Amino acid sequence: MSPPSPAPVRARPFARPPVNRGADASTRTGTVRRAVAVLAALLLLGVFLTPQASAATVDTDAWYVLVNRNSGKALDVYNLATGDGARITQ
Repeated sequence: MSPPSPAPVRARPFARPPVNRGADASTRTGTVRRAVAVLAALLLLGVFLTPQASAATVDTDAWYVLVNRNSGKALDVYNLATGDGARITQ
């Protein structure tokens, strides 16, 4: 009589062991998600609640002096040009 043949070995699918990220991992993830949600809500509020800008009425017969608050330098229109695209210097 011959010895019994060994049982075939079945390959088990690879199962990744659980990763221990600590007790703070889920808390951190929840906190980050809440922070992102709050920032998104504030951004939307800022976009929709911002008042629309309106242009001031310009008197074409008046003279205007534009002075930089930081440097104190004034703007000048080259050759007193009145057309669109005139060169401006400081």
